[in-house]
Amino acid sequence: MCIEASYLQEDTVRRKKCPFQSWPEAYGSDFWKSVHFTDYSLHNQMVMALTLRCPLKLEASLCQQRDPLLPCETLPNATAQESEGWYVLENVDLHPQLCFKFSFENSSHIECPHQSGSLPSWSVSMDTQGQQLTLRFSSTTYATFSAAWSNPDLGLDALVPPVYSISQTQGSVPVTFDLIIPFLRPGSCILVWRSDVQFAWKHLLCPDVSHRHLGLLILALLGLTTLLGVVLVLLCRRLLPGPGQARPILLLHAADSEAQRRLVGALAELLRTALGGGRDVIVDLWEGTRVARIGPLPWLWAARERVVREQGTVLLLWNCAGPSPAGSGDQHPASFRTLLCAAPCRLLLAYFSHLCAKGDIPQPLRALPCYRLLRDLPRLLRALDARPATLATSRSHIGAKQCLQSRLELCHRLELAAKVDYHTSTGHPCGPSCL
Repeated sequence: MCIEASYLQEDTVRRKKCPFQSWPEAYGSDFWKSVHFTDYSLHNQMVMALTLRCPLKLEASLCQQRDPLLPCETLPNATAQESEGWYVLENVDLHPQLCFKFSFENSSHIECPHQSGSLPSWSVSMDTQGQQLTLRFSSTTYATFSAAWSNPDLGLDALVPPVYSISQTQGSVPVTFDLIIPFLRPGSCILVWRSDVQFAWKHLLCPDVSHRHLGLLILALLGLTTLLGVVLVLLCRRLLPGPGQARPILLLHAADSEAQRRLVGALAELLRTALGGGRDVIVDLWEGTRVARIGPLPWLWAARERVVREQGTVLLLWNCAGPSPAGSGDQHPASFRTLLCAAPCRLLLAYFSHLCAKGDIPQPLRALPCYRLLRDLPRLLRALDARPATLATSRSHIGAKQCLQSRLELCHRLELAAKVDYHTSTGHPCGPSCL
C-alpha cells in the first residue's frame, strides 16, 4: 500500500510514499494469510501449488525445521522451480521437518507439506545385542539408507567414518530388513538417513544402554566384601590356567559382504549363548574401533597371543562365497602352511552347508576337525569344551532355551540370505574354485 501526495494546482509534482515496504511486520501476517497453499508432494518430489490474490512472484527454497522455536535453516542449492504458481523440488526424502520457505522482499513464510498426518514411506527402530547395534528398517519404496556414528563436537550432522549402507530392492511392498553396526563407545548416537536422494532429514538415534549397568548397581548394594570376593575370583580364573578357566574362542572369517558379516555376527552370538560360563568369543566385527586404531594384522596377532596364553581355540569359518588372499585348492600350499603354523595347537574348521561344500575346502586344511553348520553344531560345542553342567542349566531355564532357539533360527535365516546375496552378486553358484 502506497500514498501519493501533490498540490491542488495543475501539473504539480506528485510524490509517492510506501510506508510499509521496509516494515514487513506491518503487513506480512495478513499477506501470507491471504495465500492458499495446496500440497501435491509424492514419492521423492515436493510440490506446492499457490493461489495468490495479488499478482506477485514468490521465491521458494528448502529448509529444515530442527526446533519450532528456532528459524528454519535454509539448505544450500535447494531452490524450487516455479511454473504458473506451482513450486517443485526434486530428489527429496519427504519428512515433516523438511519445509518450503517462501519469500517476498523482506517477508517470509514457512510451509511444511506433510504435517497433515500422512504416513512416511519408511521408518527405523533400533535394538542392542551384545556389542552390536541393530537398525531395523521398514520401507515401502525403492531406497538406499545409510548410517554413521555422529560426532557432536564438530556439529549436529558431523559423521565418524565408516558409513554403513543397505538398500530396499523389492519395490512398493512393505519390506523389513536389518543393518548391524558394531558399537563405537558408550553414550554415542548414530545418524540415519536416506542416501539415494539429494535432500534428506538425518535421524539422530541414541541407544539406551543404561539397563546394562543394573547388575553392577545390585552388586554394589551387597557390600564391599562381596564385591572384592567376586573381583578376586575373576582375577584368579583369568591369571591361573586350568580346566576350570573360561577359555576364549577366536573366530576367523573372510566375510566381504553385508549379508555374510551379519551371518558371522549371528554365529558369534550363538556360540557365546550356547557355551555360557563366561566364554568369550573374539571376532573383529565386535572390535571395530580397536581394529581401526591399531590395524587388522596387529589386532589379529594380539588376539592370537591371548588365545595361546589362555589355552583357547581358533575356529576358522570357511566360506566359498567370499574372496581369500590365500587362493583356493592347493595353488598356494605355503600360505596354508603359514596359517597352520601361526595358529595355536587347537584349530577347528567349520562351514555353512548353503555357502560351501566339504569338497571346496583346500587339501592342506582337510586334516583339521571339520564341522558342517548348523547340522554339526552339537559336535562343535563339545569340541569347544562346552560344560555339561552349563548345558543342563541352560536347558532347565525356559528363557535361556527360547533365546538359544531364536539365535539358531536367526543363523538359519541369515545363511539363506547370504546364499541369495552371493548368487545375485555373482550370477552363478559357488564352485570348488572359489572361497
